[in-house]
Amino acid sequence: MGFQDILAAIDIITGPDPALSILAVSIVVAPALLWLCKQALARFYKADIFVVALAFVALFASVRLSLLWLTGVASVFLAVCLLALPANYFWCAQRLDDIVGKADPSLPDCDYVAAFRLMNSVDRDRLSRRQLACLDKDRIFCNIYLGNNGVAKRMLEDENLEPAFRHFALHIIADSACDCAGSQAELESALAEISDKTDPFIKVQLWHNRAVGYIVNGQFKVADDEFKKTYREAKRLGVRNKSFLLLLFENATLNKTKIGLPDGGIEEGWGLIEECEKALAPIGPNDFGQLFNLRLLFMRQIGASIEDRNKLYLAEVESTLSNASLSEQQRVVAMASLGRIAWADGLDPAPVLNFFEGCDRFLCVSDPDARYYAHMNLRAMLSGLAVDDRSLNTLAESVMRYFKDGDAEHDLDVMEDGLPPEAILRRSQVLRERAALALMVGENVERAVSYTDEAIGLLEGSLQVMAALECRWQLARLTLYDKPEVAKMQLSIAEERLATLNKQPSLGYPYLEMSLCYALLGMRAECRGAYERAAGFETPMSHYAPGIRINITAAAFCARFYMLTEMLGNPEEVCPLLKTREGRAWLSRYPKVSSLSKTLLCGKFLGYGDVVPAMTRLFLDEAGKLYAETWLVVQEIGLAFDLDSRKPGEEYGLVVEIQRHPLVADDDALARVAVQHGYTVLGARLDLCNEDLLGVDDAAAVFDVLDALGILAEGRVPTLEDIMKSYLESCVDVPAGGWGTFAER
Repeated sequence: MGFQDILAAIDIITGPDPALSILAVSIVVAPALLWLCKQALARFYKADIFVVALAFVALFASVRLSLLWLTGVASVFLAVCLLALPANYFWCAQRLDDIVGKADPSLPDCDYVAAFRLMNSVDRDRLSRRQLACLDKDRIFCNIYLGNNGVAKRMLEDENLEPAFRHFALHIIADSACDCAGSQAELESALAEISDKTDPFIKVQLWHNRAVGYIVNGQFKVADDEFKKTYREAKRLGVRNKSFLLLLFENATLNKTKIGLPDGGIEEGWGLIEECEKALAPIGPNDFGQLFNLRLLFMRQIGASIEDRNKLYLAEVESTLSNASLSEQQRVVAMASLGRIAWADGLDPAPVLNFFEGCDRFLCVSDPDARYYAHMNLRAMLSGLAVDDRSLNTLAESVMRYFKDGDAEHDLDVMEDGLPPEAILRRSQVLRERAALALMVGENVERAVSYTDEAIGLLEGSLQVMAALECRWQLARLTLYDKPEVAKMQLSIAEERLATLNKQPSLGYPYLEMSLCYALLGMRAECRGAYERAAGFETPMSHYAPGIRINITAAAFCARFYMLTEMLGNPEEVCPLLKTREGRAWLSRYPKVSSLSKTLLCGKFLGYGDVVPAMTRLFLDEAGKLYAETWLVVQEIGLAFDLDSRKPGEEYGLVVEIQRHPLVADDDALARVAVQHGYTVLGARLDLCNEDLLGVDDAAAVFDVLDALGILAEGRVPTLEDIMKSYLESCVDVPAGGWGTFAER
């Protein structure tokens, strides 16, 4: 039907009078406009449609009244407005795609801060109803990724949100807040609300998280079946998000080692890694590194030899050096990361050192984040090396100059200046880095405490409870000696909140860190209690970095030492188990027995064999007679154990950092006290002690008491086997391949 036919039809209804026909068209258009105004359309669309309606009426009137100029103007307005609708829609769609691109962690230019800024720059009045819903979902998740969970939770009060999405987001927030019961309830609600309207990506994440919940509850076979189902559905629904697929395959692969397969899940685990590589195709620059991390993680889980891990590592180094798709900045950052991995796994650092020596690789690194963390990774790698090599020393000096000359602080300033207030996790991380830097360059404890305290406030205010707890035990470590009351308060808060959490594998580590803090504060029962709680969580030592491994081993030594002091403090339990007169006599005199015999007893109870490492301080009395005080030192973990020392009003038995032992911490003060008692202080020295240094009676007594203590300690954690396993996995880790050659350079 042509325009003239429409006019003829209107004439039949209204007659030939143009005014009546124009009025009739206006009456028809007006209700349509009123209906549109009531719809949930953006202002842009409402305004555009209103102008289209007016232009249409004007065009109709111009034709009826034969006004050519009005026809031209109305036609132009009508055409422009009709074109503006799809143009605006597609322009907004592109802006939303840009936001998604910045918020996708699987992409190399992922930047949640940039995504957040793009969201704030989008004019909501120009979005369609569907686009506005997508933007609000992205805004909620971006706030969650930035750590701004309080704001995200308020946004989720909108009842118009798709139910499964809403419960899924609340599940993530509850998980960050360590509300395990709430997290599980929201997960179950989200699963129950899944419908055809639910985003496929949300569906597969929900199924994946249910599988992880089965792992937490020890239902490894059920979890394995759930992972298989999740991947099948991800393929069917066309979910291609690489970050999710990597996480799915990582959890599924590691779970294979727990379902009781004859080979420990090795064959099926490697099969899943191959399947992961196919699922990620086409492989991008970032994917190579992610796949390497997955392979290395699996090799740690199955207890692969250090030689096998070293082969994988060297192949990844070669791939990184030859990968033409990497920019020079990406290559520098990747090689520094590989250096940290070499340090953490006891692998061959020579290729990384060769890459960095000879020229300043950081000239091409313009991003402050990349530059800072690359230097941190190199510092970690170099901290594990003790090789007298000029080029190595040059690199170490260059790295330390970066931290000491203010370059690191400048990069942290730039990183923080570019952050919006909503970037809670990034801001708290920068504050923690500032705390570490303050201690590294100037040992400024007050500044470090201030930064850490501020980070705790940020995190707790945004419902990031687990991250805040980690800051709390770090703050406790910082204040152990200068402000012990602050340390005790932080540990008490952390333990109280940890007690409300579910038995997740990751929760063992906080208890081990707290156990060590309690030990250094002299809180014996709390030290052992925290260690016993940690013993219920099973995480292979190889998953931890070297510094953490040493802390875990130190916690084990401390817990067993305080077990020893407790048993020696209850002679009525030990005495019936003694078999010799010498043993009973020694125990009756304890603690007034020779420090050497106590040191040997302590060392052997903690797992040492014939020789026990000790520190000895010599004194000379007025008659020229020599006296010695001896205590156990474990240099690998930096701690001294002394059954002869105590804090005022407390039982005998003290754990301290080696350099803080009362007999070596302050020579001047010690000399003044010694003079008052008629003694002259002589030097302190490291010794290797054995039973030959004891008299026959004392030697017999030590072994008799040791046997009795062994019977009493049976079945209590940490066992002697726990101590030795932890020690061997953290303090005796001989690197594979290349070190011999490297040391000879």
